[in-house]
Amino acid sequence: MSKAPIPGVNIELENSDVTKWIVIIDGPEGTPFVGGKFKVLLDFSDSYPFKYPKINFKTKIYHPNVKGDTGEICTLALD
Repeated sequence: MSKAPIPGVNIELENSDVTKWIVIIDGPEGTPFVGGKFKVLLDFSDSYPFKYPKINFKTKIYHPNVKGDTGEICTLALD
């Protein structure tokens, strides 16, 4: 990620734990999210790489695939 960063995305470790990433995503141009900054926690600690990481929005976001109360991404298509 440091050699080829993704524009509009910043990644840091949570409490220096390499299995938990804090990702800050800029709201994409041409969407209702433009101008926003969205904090997401990626947790690779349980059975990765055999299972996908846990993903939670820490910033409140109104999206049909994100649970409003927990920030979890709807995983119906991933299971």
